[in-house]
Amino acid sequence: MPDLREFKPRVTPHCALAVLHGGLATAFGAGLYSLVHGLVTGGEKGSVLAIACALAVVFAALFGLSVAALSRRVSLLFRLPRLILSPEGLLARLYHLGFPALFRLWFRSSERFVAWPTFRDCEIRRVEIAEVPIKKSLRIESAGSPIEITWGMFAGGIDHLKSEILDYRDLAILQPAREAARVPEFLSLVFRRPVIFSSSRLGRTEVAATIIVVPVAVGLIGLHLTRFGFANALAFAALLTVAAVVVGAFILRRWISDTRFIRLSGDGIAVGPSAQAARLIPWTDLVSVRVHALSGSPPSSLTHLELKLRNSDSFFIRAFPAAARLAALIDPPAASVREGWRLIAEGKDAPSAARAVGLPI
Repeated sequence: MPDLREFKPRVTPHCALAVLHGGLATAFGAGLYSLVHGLVTGGEKGSVLAIACALAVVFAALFGLSVAALSRRVSLLFRLPRLILSPEGLLARLYHLGFPALFRLWFRSSERFVAWPTFRDCEIRRVEIAEVPIKKSLRIESAGSPIEITWGMFAGGIDHLKSEILDYRDLAILQPAREAARVPEFLSLVFRRPVIFSSSRLGRTEVAATIIVVPVAVGLIGLHLTRFGFANALAFAALLTVAAVVVGAFILRRWISDTRFIRLSGDGIAVGPSAQAARLIPWTDLVSVRVHALSGSPPSSLTHLELKLRNSDSFFIRAFPAAARLAALIDPPAASVREGWRLIAEGKDAPSAARAVGLPI
């Protein structure tokens, strides 16, 4: 990975919006001119004059907003946003949106530098109305005020941007510290006696669906049969059968494919649907662990773990009940591991040293 990583800003959407706002300004300006010219030369009176004046005011306001929007888009092309990653930190020059920006002739921008020691996390935030996304942004948390990057600032999309930032931090900042602290060797000692995580084949959602849907479907079919007879109930029964098949397919997918077994041992982490079908990931191949939690969801049910491997591959552990504890175990901070080595040198065994530095064993 290069020492510097700079992201390309989006230019084409701003040019398209500049053309659109220029067209709107021309249209509203022409309409305003026609109204004013008609008022001056036509001599309308009464209600017609009042309506024409009201329309002139509206057209004047829309013309002004369109001219301001055009000016903002043109000025933005001469001072595009920047986002640069370096071994020292993250440099961002962003323009500010919001209601006051509608009346400015240029975008107000500001620069922020976030050093990696003060960097905390970055998460994607969505605003939805009736489950329809209307806004999506990347929020970078640090020791200072957060930085928010909207979807239209940089090429590649918000999800790609988040992944690139975390990849750079993992490889350029965290991985050297992890290697210096000998984290893989420490985990091999800690889990010389294997620790096993397992979850039931069905989660609470699947159990609730099975308990509720099946009796309700049977009851509704029986009620329909008693009221309308066998012939008229066939279509209703077919509809409920389709619903039951959909629920059953969802449960079967969870039953077959989801992760239900994890074993931490001296060799690495074994992950799979069962002990026999588990894949072994050596500790030396593990670069970092990322936690993906859906906003507003309890961590125990909808938290996914992404294991970043040395060959740039990723391995996902989805909806595992003990995801938070597992992440703390397999990706301890380098400072904690260094303290653990010190305790081992003083005569403590590895599991006791791990517990002493905060690993939830």
